[in-house]
Amino acid sequence: MTPLADTDATLQGVPRVTLLTPTIEGRERQLAEAAASVQAQTEEVAHLIWLDDARMGPAWCRQRMLDLVQSEFVAFLDDDDLIDPIHVEALMALLANGKSLADLAWSRCRVEGAPPGFRLGQPIRPDYNALARGGRNWIPVTVVARTASIRAAGGFDPADRYEDYELWRRMLHQGQRFAHLPTETWTYRFHGDNRTFT
Repeated sequence: MTPLADTDATLQGVPRVTLLTPTIEGRERQLAEAAASVQAQTEEVAHLIWLDDARMGPAWCRQRMLDLVQSEFVAFLDDDDLIDPIHVEALMALLANGKSLADLAWSRCRVEGAPPGFRLGQPIRPDYNALARGGRNWIPVTVVARTASIRAAGGFDPADRYEDYELWRRMLHQGQRFAHLPTETWTYRFHGDNRTFT
């Protein structure tokens, strides 16, 4: 259970966004590629990485890192996925434009390495009421959100087998607002070991 700081975490001051990545041993190559995609962001970010050497799970690691965040906004990236250079900037435009009341912003993704016939449900017109009632979760963890909003909803529950599903539902039940960018700004890399997407 070891927090690791990426090079961006040493920036002077605190960037508006801190991005959190849990990882485990054996994923060094994927992690290096994910970290490179974070370093290529057009929006300045700090990057925290947590090595889960006790195998407590991604939700547990995200919550421990969330406790360390000092920035107004927080973002998440799994160690085997990639974000486009404009990913954080594009989602921040939905949250920090001075007019938005949204607490969380998310976008569509492309899928790399999926077997033939694999389809990933990504709604064009998200039905947040259905999600709040217990419907299928199509919001990935690869979001940008207000740190205070995530904390107000109780953060990540390690007992949630889907890692983020109950957090999104708690946020919606509290009246928090989600913004959707119907553009692909990140890559979900399918390799058969993925824990969940939904």
